[in-house]
Amino acid sequence: MQQTRITKAAALEYATAGIRVNSVCPGVIQTSMVDRLIAANPAMEAGLVAGTPLGRLGSPGRSPKP
Repeated sequence: MQQTRITKAAALEYATAGIRVNSVCPGVIQTSMVDRLIAANPAMEAGLVAGTPLGRLGSPGRSPKP
């Protein structure tokens, strides 16, 4: 939520200069760290998935590169 507010504020500020502002919010990426957290608390996975619009965790290969 905070990132989208910052993006919107920057977009409005720089729009008059013809500059576009975008952001990527990939959500939770299923890494080895997340796998360990889920293994320690299996109920956590349902909560993480419920908080994502696509209804699944992201995979590292599908995340945008900086």
